[in-house]
Amino acid sequence: MSEQDNNDAEVLFPDRDLILSTGEQVTVREFRFLEGLKIEREARPLIEHLQQAGESGSEHAPIEILEQLLSEHQELLVRLIARACDRESAWLETLSDSDGTVVMLTFWEVNSGFFMRRLQMRLVMREAMKLQAEPASESEKSSQDSSSTDTTGESSDDTRSAS
Repeated sequence: MSEQDNNDAEVLFPDRDLILSTGEQVTVREFRFLEGLKIEREARPLIEHLQQAGESGSEHAPIEILEQLLSEHQELLVRLIARACDRESAWLETLSDSDGTVVMLTFWEVNSGFFMRRLQMRLVMREAMKLQAEPASESEKSSQDSSSTDTTGESSDDTRSAS
């Protein structure tokens, strides 16, 4: 298989198999479509936080943003990571720091598309709503302009000379 074929397969199937320091094998998988629809509701606070971080033009490095997300959304992240590994949340508590970090970073790598698609969808919807609001504003402005314009074709000079 060529390197391009490997890259294509990773895009289509980003799931990753890990072997932890204990020898335990775990698969960290990308959320599937229907599962993602359910998870999106649960993950909304995290998605909103990511959106705010992006909109603020934060100068923080991605790892600092991740640390902030971890501190503010720890329980949610534990549930999401456990779900992506098809494990119970309590399983994560048993991992060493190094194994836990590998699993967490792999979770972000594998599910980055899930989060990015939701962020893109929010951006597209916001832009669409702005565009939808603009024509109404433009038509209101043009109707105001036309109501203040003389539509009889007579100028004020023509009106005076007729009297």
